[in-house]
Amino acid sequence: KVLFFLVFPIYSFSQTTYYSRVTGNWDVAATWSTVGCGGVAAATPPGATDNAIVCGPHTVTMTADETINNLTINSAGILNDGGNRPTATGNLTLNGTINGVAASSRWTLSGAGATIDGSGACNIGDRFEISGNKSVLASASIAFTGMTGVVRRLSVLSGTVTNNGIVTLSNTDLVDVGAWTNASGSTLNASDQIDAIITFNASASGNTVNYNGAGAQNIRVPSDASYHHLTISGSGTKLLLGAADVNGTVSILGTAALNVNSFNITLGGNWNNNSTSPDPFIEGIQTVTLDGGAAQTIDAALAQ
Repeated sequence: KVLFFLVFPIYSFSQTTYYSRVTGNWDVAATWSTVGCGGVAAATPPGATDNAIVCGPHTVTMTADETINNLTINSAGILNDGGNRPTATGNLTLNGTINGVAASSRWTLSGAGATIDGSGACNIGDRFEISGNKSVLASASIAFTGMTGVVRRLSVLSGTVTNNGIVTLSNTDLVDVGAWTNASGSTLNASDQIDAIITFNASASGNTVNYNGAGAQNIRVPSDASYHHLTISGSGTKLLLGAADVNGTVSILGTAALNVNSFNITLGGNWNNNSTSPDPFIEGIQTVTLDGGAAQTIDAALAQ
């Protein structure tokens, strides 16, 4: 008898989690361990399919356009991008700090169905680009901040970012041709502009959009036609760009002023005008219609 053996190649997919063990450069193996924070040095630095965790109090600096799968920055951990253009194809958990250290810095989150979580800060050099559907988890409270004195961009290139937590944009515009949806109970604090092109949804129950810049801002009309809670805070005059249907509360706070331009407001909840601006509500000849199905309150005058 003749026996035949068929031999098939075996392919394996290798994915390793790397932990920073000291402050150092990303591409240096001795910066990393595969057995935990501060462990023995790894044989190689993390590759494109691996996961990376920057442990506090380490500062890790990139020297090239790195790619990683899941990226975690622990509390007190710092990741400097070195002016490069890194990509994360998986989840981002940010409890420490990402630093875009130059105007050339550009981050990309490209993994479809990935999540964003943590309570840290991302300092944007040029832009922070998101493609594919993403969920900001309900536990998240993340700040995206542009370089001092320069407005940068949080760009949704494609898909939908669904915000279930708290996202704060400072010196940062929300832009591009994808979609941003504030889910129930979420908050978006925007100190600059929400681009007219991006699909912007803010009607989900209990969500809040807070225009809180230290100066003039435009208030755009959401793509789904209404806000739930709309807050005007910080300082300067916030200019309404279209008729506003607010199902929850309108709040005017800080020293800010709401200028309705030539548009009316329909309000389903309460009116809260506690701004200390000399003229916090610039109504012109427009009207505010209270159309809620339950009792509504007016805190301070509708007209000044």
